[in-house]
Amino acid sequence: MLYVLLIRIVIAQLGLSVMARAYLQSSPLEYIVAVIFAFGLLNLYRDYKIRQLELLGEIEYVALIKPVIVIVRIIVATTAALMWADQAGFNVSTLITGLGVGSIAIALAAQKTLENVIGAITLYTARPIRPGDWCRFGETKGMVEEIGLRSVTLRTKDRTLVTVPNSMFSSADIENFSVRDRIRFFKLLELQMPTPDQLRAILGEFRALFASHPMVKQDSISIRLSDIAAATAVIRLDAEIRTKEYQEYLAVAEDLNLRIIEIVHHNGAIFSGPGQVLQLRDFQQASVDKLAEVDAKLEVWRQGEGLPFPDLSDSEKQRLKNTLNYPDKS
Repeated sequence: MLYVLLIRIVIAQLGLSVMARAYLQSSPLEYIVAVIFAFGLLNLYRDYKIRQLELLGEIEYVALIKPVIVIVRIIVATTAALMWADQAGFNVSTLITGLGVGSIAIALAAQKTLENVIGAITLYTARPIRPGDWCRFGETKGMVEEIGLRSVTLRTKDRTLVTVPNSMFSSADIENFSVRDRIRFFKLLELQMPTPDQLRAILGEFRALFASHPMVKQDSISIRLSDIAAATAVIRLDAEIRTKEYQEYLAVAEDLNLRIIEIVHHNGAIFSGPGQVLQLRDFQQASVDKLAEVDAKLEVWRQGEGLPFPDLSDSEKQRLKNTLNYPDKS
């Protein structure tokens, strides 16, 4: 070791007697001093890295630095002890063999602990999650509070703490909601079977609604009459909302839902639920005036070549883009 060589050079320069030099060279003192010096350097490096990580905003890695330093300390101390034993005349090969057998026994006893430590290293290097992320692990959803050497701690919506061993967490499917760039708005609307013209009017107004909404990503919009099941028409609404924040998404979804209800009711249609028993008296047929209004609307679209089928024209999309009043001030 470099430290031992430096200590020996210093001893040689002190002008000590032959007996004093022999005692110092055969004693473990120089190795003890070297180990203490090495530990001091490791402490300085540890403190420097901790401050560096704090400045970079990666405080979660601090938990990984401390055990790594402890492992390096053990390696340094063991190496120094073996070097001194070899110099003092002990059979180092026998000692190394004994250490090997002991290490195997320790590894078998600490198998789960080692699996968790390796899992922690995997989580820190791959970084599928970070403290503060909202994620799902199996059936559990929660915010990551801490990634430790043994386990990951999640805080659920019920404010309970869920502790998951790193070996399980790092090998399972993890869904991280905090890294998504947009949030999907998806609905399957079931309407008690309206007339074809009512469906055309509803689909057209849905497409205009989504095309004009400033919080909807335009190239993600998909609005289709996807199915006819029993006495219901199923309309599929699919789009992406321009936000990462879930509360803001809920506000946009609420605005869209209210406008969707207005469009359906304005065109004289009625919502239907899955498994709902439909009887003849349940069908509140749209009034003659309402159907006439729907027919007039479609006629205007036909005359202006503005029928939104199979989709809105590019010019109509451009005209409608960001024209909707959101938030709704009315």
